[in-house]
Amino acid sequence: MKFNCGSNLAEGQLFSSFLRFVTLSLLFAAIACIPAVADPVVQVTDCGTVISQPGHYILANDLNCGLPVSGILRNSTPTTPWWQMQNPFASPNGQAPTDPPPPFGILIVSDHVDLALNGHTISGDLNSNEFGIAVGNPFSSVGNAHVHITGPGTVTQWFIAVVFSGSSFSSVTEVTADTNGVGFLDLGGSKNAFDGNTATNNAFFVFAGAITLVQSSGDAVRNNTVTNNVFGIIDLGGGTSNDVRFNTVTNNFGVGIGIAGTGDSIFLNTVTGTTDGADMQDTNANCDSNMWKHNTFGTANQPCIN
Repeated sequence: MKFNCGSNLAEGQLFSSFLRFVTLSLLFAAIACIPAVADPVVQVTDCGTVISQPGHYILANDLNCGLPVSGILRNSTPTTPWWQMQNPFASPNGQAPTDPPPPFGILIVSDHVDLALNGHTISGDLNSNEFGIAVGNPFSSVGNAHVHITGPGTVTQWFIAVVFSGSSFSSVTEVTADTNGVGFLDLGGSKNAFDGNTATNNAFFVFAGAITLVQSSGDAVRNNTVTNNVFGIIDLGGGTSNDVRFNTVTNNFGVGIGIAGTGDSIFLNTVTGTTDGADMQDTNANCDSNMWKHNTFGTANQPCIN
């Protein structure tokens, strides 16, 4: 009788390797099924909050940052045309303060921040130079990127409700700006988005408007509802290639949509009921390189607006 020990040994090694393979496969599969640990959500509870670290933040309660306001200080008949408006944070001598004056709501000075308003309200007291939410310090040239503010939520009774200052690739979505000097403002930003917001009754300072772009480029202003403001959606120029479309702009005072910049696309908006100016206005001769297409409106100041 002969025993083939070499053959038995090889079979044993093969079986052992197979068991190790199965064990490792099951281990990897188990690890893959373990859910990733999400970043902790930080609650925002106080006025004057400065967010200086990346992360996910949520407004945990209403923020009442000013004294009670008696009535609405409405400036429905501004003496300055919309296209002559300037940076509202600049002082008369050209020297702006370097830090925001208190009170303010929330100041974001970090990249990669997500802020959920969680159905709450941030309210001020209508004083000059105050803001509800700022991305980047509006009194300096330093901006931030990839900051996203989401509603539902309301920002009310501020000089500026929501301002992007020198910031990029950021957005504000489904937020209501009611009874402010300016609802939503981009100062020198690029590739920011204002999407699905509501702006109403923003009208009590000379600088007044619902959604305002100043020296901003590549912004997307889409799907917003803009009603009963001094100015509706305005691009004051100094930038290019902004996209304004799918907005409903009704019953504003000086202009519905006004463009002083160039290279903008203004498509598929509904603009009606402007009481002291054209629904749609372009200050450039023959609209320059702006494209106005497929809009619904009552009046326009140039035949190049369609």
